[in-house]
Amino acid sequence: MTNIKRISAIILSIIMLISAFPMTASAKTAAPAKPTSLSATTTTSAVTLNWKKVSKASGYTVYKYDTKKKKYSTVKTVKKNTLTIKKLKSATTYVYAVKAYKTDKKKKVYSKYSSKLTVSTATGKPGSFKIGSRSNNAVSASWSKVKNASGYTFDYSTDKSFKSNVKSVNTTALKASATGLAATSTYYFRVRAYRTAGKKKWHSASSTVLTSNATQAPSAPAQTQEPANLSAVNTSQTYQTIDGFGAAGCWWVNYVGYWSKNEISNVMKYLYSPTEGIGLNIYRYNIGAGSKDDEQMYEYFKRTESFLKEIKPNGELVYDWSADEAARKCLRIAKQLAGDNLRVSFFVNSPPTQLTKNGKAYCNCNFDAEWYWGWESNFDDKITSNITKFVKYNFDIADHFVSEGYRVTDLCPVNEPNYDWAAWQNEDSTFAMNQEGCHYKPEAVKKIFSAMAKEERSNPRSYRISMYEAGKAEPEYYNGGLTAFSDYLNTIMSDTFNKNYYNSVSVHSYWTPVNWKQASKQYVDSKFPGMTFACTEYMQMVNDGNNGVWWMIKQNVDKAEAKRAEGDAKTAAGDAAGAAAAYAEADAADEARRGYTIDYGVQMAKVINTDLTVLNATEWNWWTAVASNNFPEALVYVRDEDGHRGEVKLPKRLWCLGNYSKFIKEGAKRVQVTEKQSGLLSSAYVNPDGSLVIVYVNAPEVNSSQNGYEYCSDKTVNISAPGYSNYAVYETSSARDLQYTQGGGFNSGNNSVYIPSNSVVSVILTK
Repeated sequence: MTNIKRISAIILSIIMLISAFPMTASAKTAAPAKPTSLSATTTTSAVTLNWKKVSKASGYTVYKYDTKKKKYSTVKTVKKNTLTIKKLKSATTYVYAVKAYKTDKKKKVYSKYSSKLTVSTATGKPGSFKIGSRSNNAVSASWSKVKNASGYTFDYSTDKSFKSNVKSVNTTALKASATGLAATSTYYFRVRAYRTAGKKKWHSASSTVLTSNATQAPSAPAQTQEPANLSAVNTSQTYQTIDGFGAAGCWWVNYVGYWSKNEISNVMKYLYSPTEGIGLNIYRYNIGAGSKDDEQMYEYFKRTESFLKEIKPNGELVYDWSADEAARKCLRIAKQLAGDNLRVSFFVNSPPTQLTKNGKAYCNCNFDAEWYWGWESNFDDKITSNITKFVKYNFDIADHFVSEGYRVTDLCPVNEPNYDWAAWQNEDSTFAMNQEGCHYKPEAVKKIFSAMAKEERSNPRSYRISMYEAGKAEPEYYNGGLTAFSDYLNTIMSDTFNKNYYNSVSVHSYWTPVNWKQASKQYVDSKFPGMTFACTEYMQMVNDGNNGVWWMIKQNVDKAEAKRAEGDAKTAAGDAAGAAAAYAEADAADEARRGYTIDYGVQMAKVINTDLTVLNATEWNWWTAVASNNFPEALVYVRDEDGHRGEVKLPKRLWCLGNYSKFIKEGAKRVQVTEKQSGLLSSAYVNPDGSLVIVYVNAPEVNSSQNGYEYCSDKTVNISAPGYSNYAVYETSSARDLQYTQGGGFNSGNNSVYIPSNSVVSVILTK
C-alpha cells in the first residue's frame, strides 16, 4: 500500500511539473511577402538595384534571369534592400528579380519572386557634341555616333543643373534642334545616348554641357494687364466627357457596299483612318426595315434589306444574318480602318415591315391631317405582342453584332418620331416616299422605351439604350404650348422606371438656333438633372435658315434654274452651242450645291462648337458620310459609275470636322477656355493621355439684311495653358486641308498662333 502511495505521489508530481511548462505545437514560419517596386540605376559597367523593404524579412536574395533558358541563377544574398552588381558589360541587357526570406532555426523561408526588371547597362556618352549659333530663337546641335545606342536624348534648359524647365528631343539621328528659345534667356544643352530595354530608356552619362547666351537684353517689366488676344485655358474646370465623332451609313452603303474592297477602302479611309483621314470613331448603322422591293420609294439606294425574314404564328422571329451584306461590308472596312475600338451605334428609322400596319416602312399618305396631333403611327402599340416583338427584334440584332466581335455601344429603336413620315401623292395620283420612317405618339414611345429598359435591366448588355432621337433640341414651351421635343421627353420620363434608367437624350441639330439650344439645355437641366445630350445627326439642309449657308445654296439653285431655262430657250431658237454652254453652267451650279468650299466647313464648325459648348454634347455625328447627289449632305462625294468607282471629291467640311475628330479622343474631358477677343469661337479638351486640344472657329456672321457675310478678319491668339511644353497647329482654310502650319516649344502666354479668316484651327499642346 505504501508503494502504491509512493507511485501515485510521483505521478502527481510529474503532472504538476508538466502543467507548469505548457506544451505548444511548433508552428511553421510563414513566408514573407514578395519584394515590390524593383527599380535600378545603371552605369556602363554596373547596375544598382533597389526595392521596398519587406516587413520582418531577414534578408534578400537577388537573382539573374536567363531569358533563353528561362531559368534563375543566384547573384547575391544581402541584408539591405539594395545591391550594386559590378563588372558588367556595357550596353547589355540584363533581367533581375528578388526574393525576401525569413530565417527559422537556421532555415530560410523564401517569398515568391518579385516582378522581373529588365535593365540595360549604359552606352558610352556621346562625343564631338557641338551647337550652332542661335537663329530665329532656335539652335541646332550635332554629335558623334555611340556604339550600341538605341537613340539619343537632346536636352535644353535655362537651368544649368537640368532640374527644371527642361525640354527634350528623342531621336535616332545624330542631330536635333532646340526651338522656341526665349531671346532674353541663356540656355544650356546636353545630349545623352540611351539603350531601350523593357519599357524604359536607360541613359548614358551626359555629354559636355554647352551654353548659348541670351541674344536680347531683358525688356522692361511686363505690364500686368492681359493681352487683348489672350486665350486662357483652365483645365481644373471640366465639363462633359467626349465619346467621339461619327457619321451614318445611310444611304450610300446600298451602292458603295457593292464595290470592291479596295474601291470602298479608297472612299472610307478619308472618314475612318486616323492617318489618311479624319479618324472618326463612331459608325452609325441603320437597321433596315425591309423596303428593298418597294418601288414607291423613288430612290433605289434608300430601300433597305431587313435581317427579319419571318414572324411565325407562335411569335418566333426568324432572321437571315446574311442579309444587308453591302452595309455589313462597309462596317467591316470601317472597323479595319479605325480599329477594334470603333463605336458602333444602331438606330431604327421604322419597325420591320412585318410589324407595321400597312406592311411598308413608312406611313400612309396623310392628305389633310392636322399637323403633329393628327398624324397616325404605322406601328400599333395597342397590341402588346407588337411591342414585345419589336423590343426583341432590336436586341437580337444588336446582340448578334456583339457576337460578331463589334464594339456595340448604343441602340436606339425610335428615330425622329415627331415627323409624319408619310407618303405623298404625285400629280398622276401615284404615291411616293423618299426614305423609311415612322411617326409615333408620345405614349407609344414611352411604352417602347420602358420595355427596352426593363429587358436590358433584367438581362444586362454591354451597350446602352439610347433614349429617343429628337428631330431637334427645343425649349419646353413655345407659343404657350409644349414643343414636340418636350412632349416626348416629358411623357417618356413620366414612367418611373424610365426616369431611373435613362440619363441621356439624343438630338439632331437641324433648324435649331443657338438660343433654342440654350433654352433646351436649361429645360433639361432643371427638369431632369444629370441628363446629358448626344448630338447624333446633322447636315446642311437646303431649307435650314440656321445653317449659315442657306443663301449660298439658294444662289446656286436660282442660277441652275435660270441657266436651264436659258438652255431651253436657246434650244428652241436653234442655238445648239449656246444651249450646251447654258446647260453646262446649270450643271455646275447644281454640283456647287454640294458645298465644297470653306464657307460650308466653317459654318458647320460653328454648329459643332455650339453643340459641344451649349448642349455639352458627349458626341457629335454628321448625317450621311458619303453621297453621289448634289445636296450639301456628305463628307465625301463619289461617282457610282463603272470606271469611276472609288473616285472622290472632298469638301472642306470633311477636314473641318477632322479638326475635332482627329485630335479629340474618346474619354477626353472638355475644359474651360476663355477668349479675350470677340468674333472667335473656341473649345478645349484634355485627352486621356494628358494632351490638350483647343479648336478655334474663325467664321463670319451671316448678314441678315442681305445675302452675304459680315467681314471676318485674320486673328492671332496668345494661349495661356500652364504645364505644357510643346505645341502643334493644324489648319483647315481655303488654302489648307487640316495641315500642320506651326509648332515647337510652348511658352504659356507667349506663343502667337495665327488663325486665318474663315478657318478652323486645332492647337495640340503636350507636356
